[in-house]
Parts: sequence; structure tokens; C-alpha cells
Amino acid sequence: MEEVQDDGQSPSVWGTMQDLTSWGINDHEEVHVQARLKFANDHLDDPEEEWEKVMWSDETKIELFGLNSTRRVWRKKKDEYNPKNTIPTVKHGDGNIILWACFSAKGTGRLHRIEGRMDGAMYREILANNLLPSVRALKMGRGWVFQHDNDPKHTARATKEWLRKKHLKVLEWPSQSPDLNPIENLWRELKVRIAQRHPRNLKDLEKVCMEECAKIPAAVCANLVKNYRKLILLVNSRSMLANVATKQMINVSVKPSGVNMGCTDSRVNLIGPGLDELDDFL
Repeated sequence: MEEVQDDGQSPSVWGTMQDLTSWGINDHEEVHVQARLKFANDHLDDPEEEWEKVMWSDETKIELFGLNSTRRVWRKKKDEYNPKNTIPTVKHGDGNIILWACFSAKGTGRLHRIEGRMDGAMYREILANNLLPSVRALKMGRGWVFQHDNDPKHTARATKEWLRKKHLKVLEWPSQSPDLNPIENLWRELKVRIAQRHPRNLKDLEKVCMEECAKIPAAVCANLVKNYRKLILLVNSRSMLANVATKQMINVSVKPSGVNMGCTDSRVNLIGPGLDELDDFL
């Protein structure tokens, strides 16, 4: 067992472990840590031009109430139930829509609303009707690479065969790594824009999503890709820290401002940097 004292000069191990435990992954997922570390190491020296060839993709849920829950209005007394001062409710938990999108350094691709439960056949139809037209519209040219995560629908044999027949090169992707995908920041940008529009129902929400996605400047997309290597470096350094931390018992005694603090744990939670750390990149 190792005891570490905080000298007040360098970042404390306690602080490091607090960072690690805030990254949002359960401690039993060490295999994913190794996969993330391998991905980061494999791509550490990739030039920016290589990431410009990637078409990033993902699905997300857009909540109607999540966007509107804190809206405030000016109203007269006893007018609280006037329709213009209220937000329509949707029962049975259906106040959201699911979207699929793609983007590259050249801009946003098509945005598609997923109706019902998506299976492999629906996913392949989405790629045919949205991914390929987006590649052509953005003039990706030859040598472009498709990125999607390891969802079972994405890795199904029929989907792999479809991708092979279309001669699409797919970026090898580590499981449980949403924060490695720069599209997560694009989703955040889109959700902020949608919230400012105050959609009142799901039909309006879908319309607003389509409009706002199309208005995101290509420069925003280019900047996300331009700074992707910084994210790789960050993930690499943090994954290495966690790789060590998950394999040893650490007893930490820190004394900030005369207060004793201790932490003993056999493992540390990890998955990587939070998206908030990318704010400076945008």
C-alpha cells in the first residue's frame, strides 16, 4: 500500500482520483479503458488531414421538456392558464424524438428522425438515404472514412456486409467511448440552438431541429475536427493514469488548509474527459 502526501506544489493524487471518478464509467469496465488507450496510442501521430476525411455519426435523444422546463414568461395575474403562457404536455413519456446525424470537417450532413424502434434493417436504410447523400453533398472525395460506434445494429453481420458491398472504409472504434466522438459537441451546439427557439410540441421540435442543424456553420464543424488531436492526447494521458490507478491500492492522505482527507479504494472509475473540457476548443 502506498501513501502519498500532497506537497502543495503539484496536483494531488486525491485531486487526480476525484477527476477519475467524475468521468462516468463503472470500475468493472477496465477492458474499455484498454481499448480507449489503444485507440489513442494508435492515432497519436495522425495528422489533422486524416481526421478531415472522417464522416462522424451518432444518434441522440432530443427532449422537448428538457428544453422548455425553465422557460419564463411575463404575464398578468390570473393569466397563468392562458394557452400562450403554458407549455403543452405529452403523456406516457413520449416528449422526445430520436435523431441520427453525421458531419465532417466540411459541415453537417443530413439529419434524420428515427421513427419507432430502430433495427438493423432500418439503420442500413438510414445510411443509404442519409449517409451516402451527405458524403456526396459535402464532396468528401475518395478515401473518406465512416465512423459509427459499436451498437449491435451497427456491427450486425448484415450491416457489415452492406458496408463492404458499398466499399466503405470504417474507422475501428473502442466500445463505450461516446466522448471520443466530436459529434457529441455538435449535439450540444444543436440543443442550445433548439432551446432558444422554444418548440411547443414534437412536430415543431422536429422542424426546429432540421432548421437549426442546417444553420450550424461549417466553421464550427471544421474547428471540432481541427482540435481532435488535442482530445486524443487528453484521453491518452488520462487513460494511462487510470490504467495505473485501477491496478493498485492507493491510500491518499491530503492536507489542504489543515484539513485531513483520506481515500482508500482498490479501483477507480474511468472513461475519459468530460465534454465540458472541450469548451476551449469551440
